[in-house]
Amino acid sequence: MGNVCSPSFSCDATVSHCLNCTTRKALYASQLQDNLAALERESKRLSELRNDVRIRVIVAE
Repeated sequence: MGNVCSPSFSCDATVSHCLNCTTRKALYASQLQDNLAALERESKRLSELRNDVRIRVIVAE
């Protein structure tokens, strides 16, 4: 009689990873409007900050 090798593989980690990825993508898509508004606010803030720095440089020169 020979030895019988019966490997077993768990799919739990793979399925869990796929579900996590899908959930993150769905959450991102569902919050798209909020993300866009936050991006626009931050972009405006950074633009104003850039303008302030430019003015300070001009005054300092």
